[in-house]
Amino acid sequence: MNPYTSGARQWNYQCCTQFGWWQTAQNNSQSLRSSEVDINFYKEFCSSVFAPNYWPNADLVNFMYGGD
Repeated sequence: MNPYTSGARQWNYQCCTQFGWWQTAQNNSQSLRSSEVDINFYKEFCSSVFAPNYWPNADLVNFMYGGD
């Protein structure tokens, strides 16, 4: 699935601007994810797909929608 052209773009936009719902690798050898997939990976992803310095404001979203 290409995040640039598929329906995943909407989900990625919400993650980059509101949710920040990232799945990263654990700091152990049993993780199925690459250790390269970390917070910096997602920061670069959001900046390259949408705009520089795109990053979610989770505190604002939680306040607006009654989250913790």
